[in-house]
Amino acid sequence: MTCVNFDLSNAKMSFIWSEESGAYTDSSGAFTSSKNPRRLKIPSDSLEALTTYTFKVIGFMTDSPSINNSATIEVIVEQQDVVALITGGSYQQYGRDSSFTLDASNSYDPDESAGSFTYSWYCEADATTDASCADLTLMNRVNQSVPLNTLPVGDYVFTLMVVKGSRNDTAQVDIEIVAGAPPVISIAALTSAKYNTDEGFLSVESSISSTYSFTSIWSADSSDVTSLFVDSGSYVSTLSDQLNIVIALSILTEGNTYTLRLTATDSEDESSYSTVSFTINEPPSSGSVEVTPINGFALDTSFTFTATNWVDDDLPLTYIFGTTGVNDDGSLDTTALSPFGDERSDASYDGVTLSVGSNITNYTVGCFSEVIDSYGAVGSATTSVRVRTKALTVKQLQNISEAKARDSIDKNDADGSKQILDATSKGMKSTNKKGGSSSSSSSSVRTLLRSGVRSLLGSQTDEEILRASMLSNLWATYEITTITIGDVASLLSNLLGIVDTPSEVTYDVASGSHYFLQTILRATIGAQIGISTTSIEYVGESLTYIFETKWFNETQLESSSINAKNVTNVLSLTSSAQLYNAYDGVGYTLKYGDIDMYSYRTATSTLLGDKTISLSNGGSSSDSITSLYFNADTSDLITASGESSLVSTDLLDTKMYTLSTNLYSAALKGTYNSPAASASRLDLTGSDLNGQVLFSEPMVIRSMPAGMFQVTLAATVAFNTTFKAFDRTFACPTDGVTIDLNCPLTSDSHTCDHTAFGGGNPYYFEYTCPYVEPTCLYWDETTMDFEGDDCTLVSGYSTDAVTCECSRTGTFVLSGNTTQPVFEAFSTPSPTSLPTLSPTSVPTHIPTPVPTYTPTSSPTYVPTSSPSSLPTIAPTPLPTMEPTYTPTSLPTLKPSAAPTLSPTLKPTSHPTPSPTSKPTNKPSVSPTLSPSLKPTTSPTFSPTSHPTFPPTLFPTTSDTASVNIEISVTATGTPTATDETKLKATIVNQTGVSASQVKNLVITSSPVVRRLTVELKDNSRRLTGYIWTINFDIETDLSTSTEYSSTTDFASSINTQLSDSTFEANILSALPSVSSIDSLTTTANTRHPSFQPTNSPTLSPTSVPTMKGQNNGGGSSDAASTALIITLVVVGSLLLILSGMVIHKYFFLDPKKTGQVAPLPPQRSSSPSRANAYVAKGTEATTTTTTTVPGEPLTEDDLAGMLGQRETAEL
Repeated sequence: MTCVNFDLSNAKMSFIWSEESGAYTDSSGAFTSSKNPRRLKIPSDSLEALTTYTFKVIGFMTDSPSINNSATIEVIVEQQDVVALITGGSYQQYGRDSSFTLDASNSYDPDESAGSFTYSWYCEADATTDASCADLTLMNRVNQSVPLNTLPVGDYVFTLMVVKGSRNDTAQVDIEIVAGAPPVISIAALTSAKYNTDEGFLSVESSISSTYSFTSIWSADSSDVTSLFVDSGSYVSTLSDQLNIVIALSILTEGNTYTLRLTATDSEDESSYSTVSFTINEPPSSGSVEVTPINGFALDTSFTFTATNWVDDDLPLTYIFGTTGVNDDGSLDTTALSPFGDERSDASYDGVTLSVGSNITNYTVGCFSEVIDSYGAVGSATTSVRVRTKALTVKQLQNISEAKARDSIDKNDADGSKQILDATSKGMKSTNKKGGSSSSSSSSVRTLLRSGVRSLLGSQTDEEILRASMLSNLWATYEITTITIGDVASLLSNLLGIVDTPSEVTYDVASGSHYFLQTILRATIGAQIGISTTSIEYVGESLTYIFETKWFNETQLESSSINAKNVTNVLSLTSSAQLYNAYDGVGYTLKYGDIDMYSYRTATSTLLGDKTISLSNGGSSSDSITSLYFNADTSDLITASGESSLVSTDLLDTKMYTLSTNLYSAALKGTYNSPAASASRLDLTGSDLNGQVLFSEPMVIRSMPAGMFQVTLAATVAFNTTFKAFDRTFACPTDGVTIDLNCPLTSDSHTCDHTAFGGGNPYYFEYTCPYVEPTCLYWDETTMDFEGDDCTLVSGYSTDAVTCECSRTGTFVLSGNTTQPVFEAFSTPSPTSLPTLSPTSVPTHIPTPVPTYTPTSSPTYVPTSSPSSLPTIAPTPLPTMEPTYTPTSLPTLKPSAAPTLSPTLKPTSHPTPSPTSKPTNKPSVSPTLSPSLKPTTSPTFSPTSHPTFPPTLFPTTSDTASVNIEISVTATGTPTATDETKLKATIVNQTGVSASQVKNLVITSSPVVRRLTVELKDNSRRLTGYIWTINFDIETDLSTSTEYSSTTDFASSINTQLSDSTFEANILSALPSVSSIDSLTTTANTRHPSFQPTNSPTLSPTSVPTMKGQNNGGGSSDAASTALIITLVVVGSLLLILSGMVIHKYFFLDPKKTGQVAPLPPQRSSSPSRANAYVAKGTEATTTTTTTVPGEPLTEDDLAGMLGQRETAEL
């Protein structure tokens, strides 16, 4: 006998499996293909019932095979019960005048053992009704036919017994026979006795036959959940005219039984219904999980997990162990589970390595166990332990991690290796980083060489080297891991720990991590196992961190395009894994970090028949704008894709996602953090939807009929939809004059040229200023650039939503471009000597809210509410409401409402309603309607300086305090009449004055234009808002005021009240379009009483005479004196008016006399000159006076800054 002194602690072992009885043939390759030879996994349905198997394993030292040992185990396979099923539903209703068939063909043997079923049918009539089974002949076969008029109206119970060998089972169905021949309904039998909430969805199929046309509706009987049907990703309480439906299991209650009812009504108003019931499984319960010891050290202590005292009827039970997240308060986050691996039959798990806990939570580490019954229901329990770490430098942590991970890998212990990697990633957050250097050790070099790292090692930090080592070991761990749902979640958890600090992730680690994601997802699809919600979150979180690494922020165009393609691949694979085994009409979401994705499966006929799918359909996205619209038939899609075998019942997968990271940063000149969206379909054709069809390439669409495909994108910068703000109309009465067009985005102007535009005459013109219009672009892989040929803008876009109609699929981008200006001139002849009886065919510009100080160059469409100080050059089409101060050179087409102070040079076409003060040189065409004016009863003794339009009833006797207020605000639109009403009410409420004291309220607005970014051209601008200038007066009578002793007191009080923060808050609340108050200015004025008469008379007498000029003798006025005074007043007024006319004619209206237009006094601007801009996200907006060259389209640089929501679609 030879004793071998051999240290086996780190020796590598190999294993050989076999079955000794010969009953098992390893056709699946389970003995040789396992990634972890320590475990033998026999595929389901590989063992025969009522058979005993003996499995043997031989373990030996890989380097010394003579050192070996063996073990055996017997496996006895028991027989399962057969299952009897009756198609059609648990309750069925048929007409006496219709035949029907009871179908037992869905009955099955779970063991699929040799032999055949025998079937027996039994009929029982309800004695309380007229039901009778006497005329029915029952046959012992799989289908039982019931001819029409065989069963009387009433209730029946049909029982089926199926027998196979010594096993049997029964099923029952309630049948109601009704009069007539209503539609015949059949609901397919459900294949399981119980369903689990975490299975997601349940599909129910049915058929309806009827002689007449019919409608149908699904509903639920006495359900504790109101909306359990799935419709386009949403949950609804009923579904109409759908034979096949999907139920959302995740929202149902464990242990409850649910009954679904399908009702059909034909055109003859006859109806029938059938029901089907199912039960939600209850998970294992009453158990707990224990972890020992309760204190330990990371990467040192060996922990044991044990699940105890679990109870369930559906045996056997299996177990999953792992760790949970821990909140800052020390509570466990049961939504963040990291399993060690897949299900295991042992209720205990020893030799576990745990990661260090956070010092914030006193080093608490959460632990969990999940217990699964034979139907898949999951019960869980949690506990916690405290795990500290020894003081280690990053290098020391790397050495320990490398040794332990490689030891587990050499032993084919995938779960052990994953535990080491998890402990290492969390341990990095508590290492002593001062103790290490940035140089590379030889062992680190060897590790990195195994992973194919090509970076310059000498320039890497210890943290970067450790993360590279972890990724290398993760790849090695994957090679020995069996792909299961739990193992995939565990591997993705490890990957997240490697990339969760982007600043420590090198180019190669980021690239390798991204490729690892693709590899794991492909393996998941290949194993046909689906993917868990936990894994989906790990994918989203890992991608978000990778987006922040140096690798992904590559500035070269080629690298940027490759990165974008890699992300598209990962999300396509994730979508396919989510939709594995999904039913028609089911959707899933991925909402984490930078990614917002919705994946949806539907039949081709449903998708293409005028269908819209929105990103918000999944319920987790707040984006209600991004959507896809399909409007075509199957033949269109066949033509576009070349898939000639495509039929209307084939399933299509659609995915749509937005990213907060720009995939094409280099192509768009560095517009980082701009959102993108993508949409694509994966064609799932063929009968076996669970087979290799899932690996097929996505259907590529390069050409589609117009209108077949539309994508609606969300804009991050609001587009302008108020196009009138860019329209201008001006007149050119004088040749050579340059007119500033006041365009919001450009500094356009026009120089009048009578020869070029007016045929030698004055003219007017209409001008549309350039504005930013949305542009639909797509990424062309061939040209490596964005193109716009195959996408057009759909009219009717809003400020934040733009629809693009495309004839292809791919990567779409919503951008913007400045339009070309539009100029059109209209020649007008000189004024006629006499007015025309009808207006001109082309109108002129719109009037200002208040008259200008100087006349406009051309008349307004409609007259202003009050006359201007000087007449317009040409007459207005309609008379002004009140006469002008001086007459126009030509009469208006219709008489004014009141006579002018002096006659016109030529008669009007129609008489004025009242006679003029003096007769005209020529008689009017028609006589006046009323006689001349009557003399006033008592004249004023002195004229007023200016006539009052309506005189005051009494002269002023006290001081009036007036405060003028000017407020400048920033708003998103122009003011409306409603805004003015709300503003006045807010002012009244804030100051406490009455509405009558707020006078002369005027709101003017000007557009705000800003530059895009400092990197872009100076002429790149956008309209982002408006500046409102609000001007009004508040007055009070100091003689009656008990609150204010002077104008200063009154002005100070008003200023204090309007400067209070509550005023701004109230303004912002009342006026939603106002975003801020920029400035507030108050000016105080005092109007003193005037007891002296005015210099010129009022247009009508005052009811009370002024103090001067009264007859103090107490007698009445002398008639002669009165007549003389009236004569003097009239003559004096006429002289003043005629003098004004002469001055105006020679110094204002006749440029030949002076050579130029006489200057007028400068007027106060109604609002400050401002500019605003479209700015890229994250770019500071700056005020500027430089604007774009008129009509110049934006370049790619400009597109980058104005880029709104970018969205990608791949079909």
